[in-house]
Amino acid sequence: MLLAQGVRSLVVIPLHQSEQVQGAILLLWNRPVHFSKRLQQYVNSLRNSLSTLLRFQDVTLRLEKLQARLIATLETIPQGIVFLDEDGEQGWINQTAATQLNLPQGAIEPAAIAQAMTALRMRADNREEIAAQAAQFFSQPQVEIRDWQWCFSQPTQILSLSGTPIHLRQVPGRLWVLDDITERKQAETALHQSEERFQLIAHTTNDAVWDWDLLGDRVWWNEGIKTLFGYAATDVGADSAWWLSRIHPDDRSRVVSSIQATIQQGGQAWTDEYRYCCADGSYAYVLDRGYVMHNSAGKPIRMLGGMTDLSDRIQTQEDLQRQNRRSQLFAEVTLKIRQSLQLQEILQTAVTEVQKIFSADRVLVYRLWPDGSGNGVAEAVLPGFSSVLGQIFPNEVFPEDYRQLYLQGRVRSLADIQQNSEIAPCLVEFVQQFQVKAKLVVPIVAQAELWGLLITHQCDRPRQWTSFELNCSSS
Repeated sequence: MLLAQGVRSLVVIPLHQSEQVQGAILLLWNRPVHFSKRLQQYVNSLRNSLSTLLRFQDVTLRLEKLQARLIATLETIPQGIVFLDEDGEQGWINQTAATQLNLPQGAIEPAAIAQAMTALRMRADNREEIAAQAAQFFSQPQVEIRDWQWCFSQPTQILSLSGTPIHLRQVPGRLWVLDDITERKQAETALHQSEERFQLIAHTTNDAVWDWDLLGDRVWWNEGIKTLFGYAATDVGADSAWWLSRIHPDDRSRVVSSIQATIQQGGQAWTDEYRYCCADGSYAYVLDRGYVMHNSAGKPIRMLGGMTDLSDRIQTQEDLQRQNRRSQLFAEVTLKIRQSLQLQEILQTAVTEVQKIFSADRVLVYRLWPDGSGNGVAEAVLPGFSSVLGQIFPNEVFPEDYRQLYLQGRVRSLADIQQNSEIAPCLVEFVQQFQVKAKLVVPIVAQAELWGLLITHQCDRPRQWTSFELNCSSS
């Protein structure tokens, strides 16, 4: 085809870009041409110039794409971005900064940016502090500035400024980031106030307050764990296993299951009553209440609660129930005695019912005889303890001075026979053969004579007799 058009000589100059052939330049003559050395130099020079131009064009395009991506990125971030060159000739701000400074977005004169920054500073509540800090910062041109806070009240706003020296397109300058941290600061303040209130409550309440980090399984306790249950700070474990392991074995499975169900099912409030082991090994009745906190995704992250010691309340309720039951039984005993005309039946009914009322190991009626001796004439005793029915007690067991005191209506209670120094050694030795650890003795007086004694024994352990038992026995 070239020959048909009269071409007689041809030179092809390939054009390379990024190590690839992108095209070629053709030199055509319609006559034969000798490819001289001078022509070769011209062709090589032309090829090099064109290759350089293509490389420059390639770099320029890539820079323009990079700049477009950078600007697009800077326009989408929520922070304000300001660039000022070192010579004060170039300036650029993104849309967020333009809104904050009331300036147009994009390239802008540094003087306009400086004026806008000054106007912004003059509105700040802490402008005097900002001016002093500015003098300190800008005395060192290459210093990096972090979290320089400008506070405003009209409207409420907190700006955090950070500045760092950079080179943009080989142009030295400073890049500023203006971050509106108002919501973050308000959240931090609210959290701090909430923590202060929590600490105040934790220090003033009588409860054992706990704070359980569900993600890290860390548990914090207030002083209540010591005042209520006796645990020193060094004794308290840092995880939930320490807490849950001290729940009474009979309650533990139920309590743990109820806690886990509340957490796993998205519940918020939890409450339960159980027995909790104290440092001395005893158990306290507690009411435990907790509140589950969730993050924005609804995941449980924290549980706050407090344990109230119900031991005194439970003990009072149990004592009241026990007293009511004993009063009922005592009334029944009195009715049965009045309905019976047989003395032995009356005495047996008395010891049987008194044993139920007092939950005692042994109750007996001891009959005193004129010679000073005596024996049991009616008895109620639990299995495993020996019977004293029919045993003859020598008069040494009840000396004359004791008889006079009982005749005057004395009721004698002994909580621990072995630890009571007022009891004669012979009497201690005598009652030990019947396994007696504690006893309550009430006189039975008939026609101004000491007829006998109603004796209650506790054989398995020492026992502190209550005022109700004393009053009930002497009625």
